[in-house]
Amino acid sequence: MPFPVYSSSFISENELVLGGGGGQVKTGVKNKLRLYNVGPERSLDLLEEVELEQGEDAPMSMAAHSKSRTLACGVNSTLESFNKGFNENCRVFTLKDNKPSVLSTRGTIPTVDPEDYQASRLSKVTVLSPDGTLLAVAGAHDRQAFDDLCIQLSLLSYPSLDPLAESIHTENEIYDATFSDSTLVIATTQDLSVYSLPAPPEVPQTPSPKKSKGKGKNKNAKQASQVSPPKLELLHTVKVPAIQGVVSTFRSARWPSSMPDQEIASSIY
Repeated sequence: MPFPVYSSSFISENELVLGGGGGQVKTGVKNKLRLYNVGPERSLDLLEEVELEQGEDAPMSMAAHSKSRTLACGVNSTLESFNKGFNENCRVFTLKDNKPSVLSTRGTIPTVDPEDYQASRLSKVTVLSPDGTLLAVAGAHDRQAFDDLCIQLSLLSYPSLDPLAESIHTENEIYDATFSDSTLVIATTQDLSVYSLPAPPEVPQTPSPKKSKGKGKNKNAKQASQVSPPKLELLHTVKVPAIQGVVSTFRSARWPSSMPDQEIASSIY
């Protein structure tokens, strides 16, 4: 492989996307996304690639949605953009004729302090829900009151990347996340946190042509856009099991698709 690989995801049974590169520093190694065909003998044949903008970070995390042939990546913008308070670190790419192209972007890493760039450069978690409508993004360091550093997880709609809930903040490193039909489980170094997912946003009813007025319609649309996202409800917290003489942390979490919510809740250990 001509570059360090930091992220990967299968977009079909025999198509693999790899993300990596030299990062933001000038190493001479370009940051890229590459699409490979996986052959019967596990051979990798390059189908297409895209080179990211010079000065941007490498794709540090990735999740693919096979049905729409799209993928979400954690890619920091350039340091120059970061210093200007602009960082579109969460990006959705669509595969057009197998070539990745940007579909939507959103910044989830606060940019109030340029010194945070190196601390927040690792967008470690990018996870899609099984139905491909929700995206969890984490790994960013967020400046809070009194200059405390904490980790932030954002829950977004997919592929629009609109916020669906208030961001979750924790002092512990977030290593993974996983979805069930009704919950989001976050794996940190110290615990597993189980949150209830918000209800799908209500679709406003379209008034009949006779009763519809442009002014009222614009007012309703403006009010809807100003509604604050809800706060996720914490349902359960599972601490790391205590093992004498062993220092343990959670590193990953996977919710079996064949197991209903009520069964996994009793066997989350």
